[in-house]
Amino acid sequence: STQSTGECKTESRRQTDLVEQLQIAASATKTLKVNLQEDLTSWKAKYEEARSECLQLYTAQTELQHDIERLQGELAARESLAGELATLKEEVLALQQTEEELRLEK
Repeated sequence: STQSTGECKTESRRQTDLVEQLQIAASATKTLKVNLQEDLTSWKAKYEEARSECLQLYTAQTELQHDIERLQGELAARESLAGELATLKEEVLALQQTEEELRLEK
């Protein structure tokens, strides 16, 4: 069955419309791919930035922990010295009292 000229024109128009729609779809797909790639790149950068900040915080926290431990050690040493000093003061007072008693006996 041969198609009439009108049918050929209609079919041709239909195919032309289809090709245009496919081109639009292809263009939209390409744009979407570019946008998704840009989003992915952006998210990767944000992830790396957040990861870097976490590492910096962890490092700072570790340094603070070391400082706290060092200061606790220094505090313990000073408390120990203060105790020794108090003992020495008591001994000095006892010696002074003994010295005074010996003076009074003479």
